[in-house]
Amino acid sequence: MKITKELLERYELGQCTEAEAAAVSLWLDSTSLSLDDDDELETGIADDAMDDLLIEQEMWQHISAYMQEMADKSNTPERTENNIVFKPAKNNDPTVKFAAFIAIAASLLIILGMGWWFYPTTADKEHFFNASNSDKAVMLWEEDSFEFTLSKNSSASINLQSGNMDVSGDVLFSPKKDFKLYDKHNNTSLDFRQGEVYFISTDPDTSELVVYSKSQLEYLPPILRKHIRKQFHLT
Repeated sequence: MKITKELLERYELGQCTEAEAAAVSLWLDSTSLSLDDDDELETGIADDAMDDLLIEQEMWQHISAYMQEMADKSNTPERTENNIVFKPAKNNDPTVKFAAFIAIAASLLIILGMGWWFYPTTADKEHFFNASNSDKAVMLWEEDSFEFTLSKNSSASINLQSGNMDVSGDVLFSPKKDFKLYDKHNNTSLDFRQGEVYFISTDPDTSELVVYSKSQLEYLPPILRKHIRKQFHLT
């Protein structure tokens, strides 16, 4: 297919067929951009090489101007050989800038809100202790300042801020420092000494905590003493 001025004009206006557009694209990619001669074409292009050169320059000016105009349009894709490159136009509209500022501020508030949401969870873990044992014969829970040994079907909790303790079933409490705790109703204060081992249970009649140190177990009835020792593997 011959490349003529008329064909290039139709290509510029997007009026070419697929075959014509493909031919013009190949011509644009070639190293020699000379127009073909054809005496039968209505354009009346002369065979003179200088005229061809002038026509080529004129057409390239039109094509370059057209391509530059398209590239300057906002968010208009500029096609390359393998991909599409978007060149968004700069926007100095203060409304747009304010909207962007609001979006950034909202994002920061969300991030800060998530931080405050997770902070109480971490604080709860530091100030509250909860443990339970429903399966094993005994289960040991070790913390920095104390240890709990729970018998089967027992549980223990301590609010380290208020000092309230709640126990269900039979447990052993081994403090690593001196503690003064209270029952869950704040009716009874309990003093625990570092290095001692305490047996703690709940009175089934009064629901009050019953506390014995290991040395005090000797004063319990033999049957109860034997049961506790066997339950926690005490010597």
